[in-house]
Amino acid sequence: MNGLMKRIRVFILDNHLGVRQALAARLQSSPAIEIVGTSGTRHWVVSKRRMAKPQVVILGLAGGNETSDDCLRLVRRLTQQGTAVLVLASYIDDRVREKILQAGARRCLLKNINTPQLIAEIEQIAAEYEILPLPPSASGWPLTPP
Repeated sequence: MNGLMKRIRVFILDNHLGVRQALAARLQSSPAIEIVGTSGTRHWVVSKRRMAKPQVVILGLAGGNETSDDCLRLVRRLTQQGTAVLVLASYIDDRVREKILQAGARRCLLKNINTPQLIAEIEQIAAEYEILPLPPSASGWPLTPP
C-alpha cells in the first residue's frame, strides 16, 4: 500500500473484551485497516467524543441465533448512516443469516474466519462502500442510542 491510499476505518462492536482485543490485533496487522474504536455495548456504540466515521462496523453476535429487534434495528441504523456492517457469529443458521442480511448487513460470517480472509472481506466491503452512494438519511458519527 502506498502512502496515498486511505486506510479502511473499522469499528469493532462485540460484548466480549477479549474478542474485541483479538480482532483489533488481527486487523492491525494490515496496513490497509485502521481501527477507529471498539465497544462492548450496542446501546451506546461509541463514546460522545467525535471520531472518524467508520466505513465498516464489525458486529459480533453472542452465539449465532441472536436476531433481537435491537440487533436488527442497529444494523439498519448503521447502514442508513452510510456504514457497512459485517456480522461475525460463532454459529448461524440460514434463517438468522437472512434476517441480518435483509436488515442491511453486507456480510454474515463465522467468527473462526482466518485473518487473511477477514481482511479480504473487509477490503471488499470497503470497495463496495466506495462505489455505492451514501443514503440520503446518512447523518454524522458517533451513532447515539435509539
